[in-house]
Amino acid sequence: MTGTFSGFNTALSALRYQQVAMDVANNNVANVRTDGYVRRRAVAGEVGGSTSPTMYAFYDGHGEGVKTQGVQRLYDALIDARVRRESSKLSYLTTQQTILARVDTAINEPGTKGINQAITEFNASLQDLASNPGGLAARQTVVAKAGALASSIRTQSENITGEAADQRVHASTVVQQANDAAAQLADLNKSIYAAEGNGTDAGALYDKRDQVALSLAKLVGGAVTIAADGRYNVAIPNAGGTPSTVPLVTGDQAATITMSTSATGDLSYSIGGTALNTAAGTLSGELGGITDVVNQTLASQKSALDALAQTLVSQLNAANALGKDQHGDAGGDLLTFGDPGDLAGSIKVTDAVAADPGLIAASGNVNAPTPPATGPSGTNANGGGPDLDGSNADKMSIATTITGDYAALVTSFGVKVASVNSQAATQTTLSNQVLDEQQQLAGVNLDEETVNLVAAQHAYEAASKVMQTLDSILDTLINMKR
Repeated sequence: MTGTFSGFNTALSALRYQQVAMDVANNNVANVRTDGYVRRRAVAGEVGGSTSPTMYAFYDGHGEGVKTQGVQRLYDALIDARVRRESSKLSYLTTQQTILARVDTAINEPGTKGINQAITEFNASLQDLASNPGGLAARQTVVAKAGALASSIRTQSENITGEAADQRVHASTVVQQANDAAAQLADLNKSIYAAEGNGTDAGALYDKRDQVALSLAKLVGGAVTIAADGRYNVAIPNAGGTPSTVPLVTGDQAATITMSTSATGDLSYSIGGTALNTAAGTLSGELGGITDVVNQTLASQKSALDALAQTLVSQLNAANALGKDQHGDAGGDLLTFGDPGDLAGSIKVTDAVAADPGLIAASGNVNAPTPPATGPSGTNANGGGPDLDGSNADKMSIATTITGDYAALVTSFGVKVASVNSQAATQTTLSNQVLDEQQQLAGVNLDEETVNLVAAQHAYEAASKVMQTLDSILDTLINMKR
């Protein structure tokens, strides 16, 4: 349709569309710092003539203006999926990195407060005793240094068990957060479906749903699939288990993750009665990082420390049994355990040796005479020199393999920490790369929005000018004088 009044409608459609374009650009600028906001653009559609041919009518116009077909969110489903996947891996690694960094700091090697220093000082005290086997001070020093070594081992054991206990609480919190996020995602699926059916703008709901889906990926490695009706379904990968994926969110229904702890402290999970495989590297996200550290790394470190304590006690006690104490008797146990179920956490000097340092079998002379009861410990009654030699104390200082065993233990843990740090650095680079790709598309660029605003403003002014021109033409026609 052509004509002056048709021109008014065309100009009006332009005014309406450009107003929407300015509103969209204005909204983008307003949300430039809003987390999870995805940039929008107004989509224009041409209004043409009739698309159906007729026999007795024809169309001689040149278009009927413009219409707003909708407001489009500028996102890419493939890029979003990559962001969730890489973010899940990064969360898995950084969680391990944070936990292991605390444990590594507590180990404090090399340092002046760690087990290695305690081993060195204990061996040095045995050498001093070998030089002066009858000296009470030398014997008391050996007892003190043995106690310090046992204390260092207990402290490291307590740090490991304490960290594991803290991470079990942490895992419980993550599970609750994941369950809350899953329920929220199911509600958003329902709200978006209803909004689309009513023709309501669901852009803000879409943004929120993408944020929640990303949160689930970071928490538990939830993988998103988009159903035919546009709803997000989330499943937890269960590699090596049956089934290979376990549904967490299906449409507007959310399942619940349940956590349990075994008698040995291992973490395990199930969703709707289906057990998740918790083997090393199976779970992802923050929960996977916690689980692998608790079930694998910390458990392995605690077992190795227990074995170290057991070796130290066995070897040192065996070495002490080969000599004679100040009373002329065969040496007894120097170290023992307060709790057979927690060796490294309960290692200590025996009560008998703590009460009587003379029980340390420093002498290698099994026929050495027993000191008279009337004389001070380690001397003859007449005040002479020590009755025992110090050869066994000298042997005891090198009788254990604890120095090498502990060095291997620390090195093994250090390699694990370095490996996690290296993987986390690489994954950070990959994650930043896909996040940059996402931001290039979905992020708000103020320069670009300024250009859009100016373009929409001038187009609006141009449409207004067209309307003014048509009004002038009509005024001339209506008020024309003959």
